Amino acid sequence: MQYLLMAASSRKNSLNKKLIYSVEVALSNLKASSKKLDFLDYVPIGYCGDIEEKKGVPDIAKDFALMLKNAEKVIFSIPEYNYSIPGVFKNLIDWVSRIKPSPWQGKKILVLTASPSIQGGSRSYAHSLQIFHGLGAHLFPKTMHLSNAHTQFDKNDMLQDQKLQVQIEEIIKGFAEF
Repeated sequence: MQYLLMAASSRKNSLNKKLIYSVEVALSNLKASSKKLDFLDYVPIGYCGDIEEKKGVPDIAKDFALMLKNAEKVIFSIPEYNYSIPGVFKNLIDWVSRIKPSPWQGKKILVLTASPSIQGGSRSYAHSLQIFHGLGAHLFPKTMHLSNAHTQFDKNDMLQDQKLQVQIEEIIKGFAEF
């Protein structure tokens, strides 16, 4: 099974990139294949109908859409920016939604979040659910909102609490059967 992984963050030392790394380790332990994308490689300008009319959908959005279409399942780790998802991530979602047939339709998605807050990114999760449901994707009902994430990783970007890594593996095992 091919998993597509992406932390929807542009920060070099993003907590969500560290969480995706933990997912990558879990998938490797489960002998599952995955492809991790660097979010910065797929950040288009904000959606604009005039740009689409003149130039079409940006190539980076088309490239992402092709990988999305070919992936059996997708795992996003999404930071919380001002009680929602990052605007640049929404730009990517919006551009990809312009491609027909929609690569979002029927796609199985797992959304995780990591944040230094006590909420653990739960509000970005709530907004992403609304968006992905609207696009016809199927969201896995279990998740992880990693709170106080700035204290959860060691110097090698591994989760310090082994119970959290086991929790990720359990979520992924459930997602594999989803």
